[in-house]
Amino acid sequence: MIREKRVLLEASDITHVRLICTKCQAGMLCSMGDGIPPPSECPACGRSWWNADTELAVPERDLIESVRALRVSHDSHAAGKTDPPRIKLQLEALDE
Repeated sequence: MIREKRVLLEASDITHVRLICTKCQAGMLCSMGDGIPPPSECPACGRSWWNADTELAVPERDLIESVRALRVSHDSHAAGKTDPPRIKLQLEALDE
């Protein structure tokens, strides 16, 4: 019997993203709230993860930046600085 659990997340629920190097398997947490861009290379082995010229892992980098932008938008609305969003984004993750 297969059982699965679904978890719904909003962008404001995502506080960190773990980046894992596919070469050396080293990992690091990238905070979604500090505005610091994710590193362009593995801090352990130095392998390049992305850069504008090669488009290596660009979708992953863009996802991190998009989640950060959504969090800023959510925080601005919560502080009464902006109008409410017109849509609510939820991410669904399977926990098998």
